[in-house]
This record gives sequence, structure tokens and C-alpha cells, in this order.
Amino acid sequence: MSRKLISASIIVLLIGLVTSIVGLLKEIFVAHEFGTGSDIDIFYLGLTIPIFVATLFSSAINATVIPAYLQAKAENNTTDFFISSIKLTLFFLVFLCILSSSFVYFLQPHFLGFSVEKSKLVVQAGLILSPIILLQGIVSFLDGILNAEKKIVKNNLTTLL
Repeated sequence: MSRKLISASIIVLLIGLVTSIVGLLKEIFVAHEFGTGSDIDIFYLGLTIPIFVATLFSSAINATVIPAYLQAKAENNTTDFFISSIKLTLFFLVFLCILSSSFVYFLQPHFLGFSVEKSKLVVQAGLILSPIILLQGIVSFLDGILNAEKKIVKNNLTTLL
């Protein structure tokens, strides 16, 4: 048992290390491409709203999916649970994408101190990046199921996404 725990811990550690290296390479790439000017500010301001919404939803989905999945599993009803909950999750994620895009398009430009041209670029970046909510939500849903199934290695691989 302890050998299995040690090997799983080493795998999780290695996945965490790879995730950190990939994150570092992403930051190096972004810094190289955008530098320190207003272009990077536009990118990060466009990314702020979609990432905020995706993070809120991810936390909520993990808190609700695990107990519901375990109850469905105890009742031998995992297929119906998965089908109905993925439909509901996708509907809600699309709604959040639309809501986020609406906020980015209609409200965010009024809170910025940029010129009209740069405000339009922030809006474009936000609209382009809003589907991150959909991707992050699906990953969080699947991550919750993997957590419930105690699939440690597969669960930690989702952090690379």
C-alpha cells in the first residue's frame, strides 16, 4: 500500500512540475511577444472577465459534482447522471459565455481609462477569450468526476489543460 502511495505521489509531483514549467514557458512567450507596453495590458484586461467567471464556475462545479456523482454511483445511475448533468453544465456554460461577452462588450469599456481605440482592442480580446469559460467548465466537470473516482493521476493531468 505504501509503495503504491509513494509512486502515486511521485507521479503527482512530476505532473505538478511539468505544469509549472509549461506555465513558466507560457509567461516567457507572452513577455517575449507583448513586452511591457500597453499591448500586454490589453491582453490581460481582455482576459480578466472570462477568467474570473471561469474560476467561479470551476469552484462551484467541483463542490457540487462530486457528491452528486457519488450518490448516482451508489444508486447505479451514473450514465443518466452524466448525460443529464453534462447537458445542464453545457447550457449553463454557454449562458455564462454569453453573459461574460455581454459584460465585456457593453460595460467593460466604460471602466477603462484607455483611448477609444485601445478600449476596442480590450473588448475584442475579451470576446475572443470568452470561450475559455466553456473549456474550463468542461475540464472542471470532468475533474470533479475524476476526483470522485479517486483517479489521482488522470485528475492531475487536467491541470495541463
